[in-house]
Amino acid sequence: MTSGRSYLPKDIKSEYLHKLKTDPANKYSKIARFAEPIVAVKNDPQGKWQRCHVSFQSTSSCNISTVNALNEVFNYVELRERGRGDGKRKWVIEMNHARRLYLSTYNGIDVLDHLLKNARLFYRTWKYWHAPKNHAIAIAVSVAYDIYCEVGEGKINPDWKVDKPISRWEFQRKLSMQALTYSPKKLKYPGDEFLRANTSVPRANRVSGPSRGGSISRTQLQELTQSSTSRGCGDLDKLSDHVNSIIRLSKGRVCSWCGTKAYQACGLCNDSDGKPVAMHVSTRGGNGKFLSLCFLNYHNDNCIGLAKNDQSKLCHKRKGDWTEPTKSQKDDNKAHVQQLKRRFR
Repeated sequence: MTSGRSYLPKDIKSEYLHKLKTDPANKYSKIARFAEPIVAVKNDPQGKWQRCHVSFQSTSSCNISTVNALNEVFNYVELRERGRGDGKRKWVIEMNHARRLYLSTYNGIDVLDHLLKNARLFYRTWKYWHAPKNHAIAIAVSVAYDIYCEVGEGKINPDWKVDKPISRWEFQRKLSMQALTYSPKKLKYPGDEFLRANTSVPRANRVSGPSRGGSISRTQLQELTQSSTSRGCGDLDKLSDHVNSIIRLSKGRVCSWCGTKAYQACGLCNDSDGKPVAMHVSTRGGNGKFLSLCFLNYHNDNCIGLAKNDQSKLCHKRKGDWTEPTKSQKDDNKAHVQQLKRRFR
C-alpha cells in the first residue's frame, strides 16, 4: 500500500525518506533520475513476516509499504511504444519492483466494484444494516463465480473441467434457487447447527437422535472420524481398487516391501519393466485370511520410501542394508511426507 507523507515509519528519520511535496508546475518533476530506491526492511523475530518499505522519487515523492510481497527491489527501465510504421517511437521509463507491484494491482478495487455492480443486489429498505449484508453477499457471489471459472478450466483437477461454463447471470440464478430450496436441517455446512431450525430441536436429538433427510449429520460424522481410535480411517476407495486388482503369480517373485518370496501381486502397481509389483497380500490368522502388512505398508503414503524396493530406486541405498522400519522411523517418514505434500501445487 502507499504511505502518506504524514504516515511514514516512525523509526526512520524523515531526512532519509522522500517526503517533500512536489510542485506539479515544476518542469524538473518530470525528469527521470534513474536513482536507486531507498529500501528499509523489518523482519519478524519469529520469521512469520517481513515488512519492506520503499521510498523513491517519481513525479512526486512516493512511499510504498509491503508485507511478504517483495523478494528484491532495484531500479530498472521499462520499454514504452507509441505509434506505428515509420512514425513509431520508443523510449524507456525508470521503474522499480515496488512501483511495478503497485501499478499492477491498484486497479483491483475498481474491478471488484464493477463486479459488485453487476451483481445488482439492491432493494429499498429502512433497515440500514441490510446494506453491508448485501455488500458481503455480492462479494461472495462474485468470488464464487471466479472460483467456478478457475476450477472449470480443469487445471486443478481434470475431472472438474467444464467445456461450456455458464454465464454469470445463470450462475447467480442457480445460486438463488439453491439458497431458496436449502434447509439448515440438512446440516451440510458449518454453522447450520447454530441456526434456529436446529436449536429449537431438543439437544439430545441434535447429537444422538435419528439423522434427518436419510443421511448422517456433521456432528455424528465428526465423532466417527476425528479421533485416532475412531471407526473411520479416511478415504479407502483407492485402496479398495488395489485390493480388487490382486492377482496370483504362477512363479514366486521378490516382495517389494520385505524382499522375501511372494506369490501375489497388485494389478494396478507396475514396476519399471511394466510387470505387476509382487508383494505379500494375505496372511492366515486364527479365523481366516487377513491383509498382509506388506500390502498395507506398500500402499500407505506415509511409508513411501521405506520399502526394500524403494531403497535402491528412490533413496539410492543398498537393498542389503534394509531392515524392517521401526515405529519411530515410520513416524519420521510420515512427518517428511506430510511436509512434502504441503508443498504440492
